[in-house]
Amino acid sequence: LGLRSFLFDAVYENAIATSEFRKASGILSGLWEKLRERPGEYVDPRTIEQEGLDAAIRDFIAGMTDRFAVRLFEQLFIPKPWTE
Repeated sequence: LGLRSFLFDAVYENAIATSEFRKASGILSGLWEKLRERPGEYVDPRTIEQEGLDAAIRDFIAGMTDRFAVRLFEQLFIPKPWTE
């Protein structure tokens, strides 16, 4: 019972952790939509043909490191400065 209470307080219902989960969910959802729009730029066409688009994108996203996912999200969604 003590461990369960600790986990709910420190992890499952922790405000910082839940806000990070929402951020991660937003990143993954954004990547999913963008990759479905432009699969040929990211996913091997043979995988799409053999497994289907959704499975190919799912596997591509599942294989990403956190750092790679954030970097790709930034490339796809964050505007770049016009001047240096």
